[in-house]
Amino acid sequence: MDKKIDSALRRDFQNSAAILRPAAAATTVAKTAKFWCQELLKNPPSSPDQFTEEIEKIKSALSFLGEAAIDTAKLAAKASAASVTARRAMWLRQWSGDTASKHKLTSLKFAGTQLFGPELTQIISEVTGGKGAFLPQGRRPRRDFHKRNFQHKTWNSSNRQQRGSRPLPQAQSNRRYKAPWQNQTKSIRKHTPTKSQDS
Repeated sequence: MDKKIDSALRRDFQNSAAILRPAAAATTVAKTAKFWCQELLKNPPSSPDQFTEEIEKIKSALSFLGEAAIDTAKLAAKASAASVTARRAMWLRQWSGDTASKHKLTSLKFAGTQLFGPELTQIISEVTGGKGAFLPQGRRPRRDFHKRNFQHKTWNSSNRQQRGSRPLPQAQSNRRYKAPWQNQTKSIRKHTPTKSQDS
């Protein structure tokens, strides 16, 4: 529905902006026709041909104003229709119905003052058998927290492991740890012969 909302809002903007062109042109022509009428009243032409020419100019201006009004009305209707479509799509966005049903509801004819008109009321009455006033909501799958499978481990001193700690060597776990080269030096000292003392 997000793409439909974006498309409808884009059409609404384009049609609303297009209304400015015939509206601006109609304003200019209307002021010009008013000026011609004022000049015709102040200085009426002496010859019938000149009078007819002035009348034809005013007639052309009025014809242009009529066409501009029709174009403005058409563009305004298109902009309103796009706005209604966007509002309907936003209203149906959270509905749990399928996409085809949502598109069908957004394309209903607009009538009256309600967003969907009387056709939606008739559709709801047919679907719910006259027992509901809202669109039926489908049941969404719910996650049951209590039925989740968790792996529980019994805590004891053997499976405790601290982050960043290093295990001690197994042979020297109960005494102070010494590097191998220290043990080797100690063994060399034991085998070194001692000097005899002179009497």
